[in-house]
Amino acid sequence: MGYLPSEAEQEELISDLAELISARGSAGFLTSPIVIPHPRYLPDPWNGDLPSSQILLRRLMLYAGLDFGADLHVYDKDNGLYHKNAIAWFAGIENGRCQFGLDSKQLGDPQILIAALCHEIAHAYREHHGLCQADSVREENLTDLTTVYLGFGILTANAADRFRQAGYLEGNLAVTKTSFTRTGYLPAQSMSFLLALQLVARNLPPSRRKELVRQLETNQGEYLVRGVRHLEARRPEVLSRLGLPSESGTFVEPDIGRFTGPLDGSEKRISVRSDPDLSAAKDRERNADHTIFALRQGSGVDIFLVLIGALLGCWIWAILDRAWANPAVGACLGGIATGLLCLGKRRYRCTDTSCKTRIPAEATVCPGCGGRVGGRIRSKREIYAGEE
Repeated sequence: MGYLPSEAEQEELISDLAELISARGSAGFLTSPIVIPHPRYLPDPWNGDLPSSQILLRRLMLYAGLDFGADLHVYDKDNGLYHKNAIAWFAGIENGRCQFGLDSKQLGDPQILIAALCHEIAHAYREHHGLCQADSVREENLTDLTTVYLGFGILTANAADRFRQAGYLEGNLAVTKTSFTRTGYLPAQSMSFLLALQLVARNLPPSRRKELVRQLETNQGEYLVRGVRHLEARRPEVLSRLGLPSESGTFVEPDIGRFTGPLDGSEKRISVRSDPDLSAAKDRERNADHTIFALRQGSGVDIFLVLIGALLGCWIWAILDRAWANPAVGACLGGIATGLLCLGKRRYRCTDTSCKTRIPAEATVCPGCGGRVGGRIRSKREIYAGEE
C-alpha cells in the first residue's frame, strides 16, 4: 500500500463512513473536537498509574457522549488466562455500566494506552446505539472508523504504525535500536484517509490543518497531507457521497470547555477492578521452567526461643524445691528441648524475591511461583554453589 488506500478501499471507507453519518447524524463528524495529546484537550496529569487511567477513561467517555459509569478490569496479557493477545477489551454494557479491560503493562506507554481506550470506547458507542455488525472482523474495522467520527482520529491514527529509533555508545561501538509497533485493525493509510475526509468535510483553514499534521507520526502526517490534497480536488462529490451539505460555510472551532472542565469527582463512576487473571492461582506457573531454592528462615528466632526455653527450664527446676533440682540442669534441659523442637520445625521460603512463599519440608515445587526446588540452603551464598 502506498500513501493512499487503493481506489476500491477508498470507496469502501467513504461508503462505511456515510452509513455511520446517516445512522448517527453529521453533527458529531463535523463539530466534535478533534482530540490531540495536549493538556488543552486532556488536562489531567498522567502518573502512569490506575487512578490516572480511571480519570482518562472518564474524560474520553465524555468526549464520546457516553455519560455513564464503567468498570475497568486490569489484567496482565502476558501471564493472563483469558486475554493473552488483547491489550484492551470491551465486554458489553451491564446494568448501565460499560465493562472495559486494560493490560497493566500499557500504563507505561500512554500513546498506545489512549489509542486502545479510544477503540474500546468506540465499541461501547456502537453497542449503545445499536450499530454493531455480526461479522467480527468487519465490526473491528468499523470500530476504528468510528474513532475518527468521534474525534479520536489523531490518537488512533498515531498508534496504527509507530516507528522508534534510539542510539547510544557501548564502549567504542555506536549501537542503534529500532522498534516498530502497530495497533488497531485498519492500516495507517486508511486511518489517515478517514481523518483527511473529516478535515476536508469541515473545510478547515490551512493553519489548522498544519497544526493537526504536526500532531501525527511522520508517516501518518504525510498520508494525511496527500489525502487532503487528493480529496480537495473532488470535495463536492465527497460531500455528496457522505450525505453532507455542499456549502462550505465558515469554520468554527468546537467548544471544548464542556469536556475539559473539572470532573468534580465524577471519575469515581469509573471503578477499577483486579481481573481474576492477576490472582495467585495464575501466578503459580510463573517459574514453572526455573529452579529456585528453599532458604532456611528464622535462625535468629530459633536462638531466641532456645534462650526462652532455657530460662523457663531454670525457673521450673528452681521451684521444685528438691535437693537434686539444680537450676543449671533445668536450663540445659529446657534449652535442649526447645532446640530439638525448633530443629523439627525448620521453616523455608522461596528465594525468588517476588515470591518468598513458605515451602513445606516435603515440597519439591514452590506452591507460590511453581519453581522447582533445587535444594534447601541456610544462606543465599549457597545459591551459586547449588546452581553449580
